[in-house]
Amino acid sequence: MVHRIWIAVFVIWAIFLSGFLEFWMKTPGLKQWAEVRQMIRARNQEIAFVEEESARLKATELSLENSPAAQEREIRKVLGFVDQNEIVFEFDK
Repeated sequence: MVHRIWIAVFVIWAIFLSGFLEFWMKTPGLKQWAEVRQMIRARNQEIAFVEEESARLKATELSLENSPAAQEREIRKVLGFVDQNEIVFEFDK
């Protein structure tokens, strides 16, 4: 008799844990666990993308700080003096 009670308790616990009764009761289950894992993966991908973008911007920052040619190129691009198809000739005085 005691074995049947323990088996019944285990079966009920397994049903709650599986998330099968989520429609009727808000039980935590494997479905919710899978959704949380998917959200964690999405956040980790987003973090990786932001870190790559940050590294790219850092490299651009360093080149703009140290290179006059990069500074001039960025100024021309921002102010709209040169299109991408144009060639710029620089003549020294």
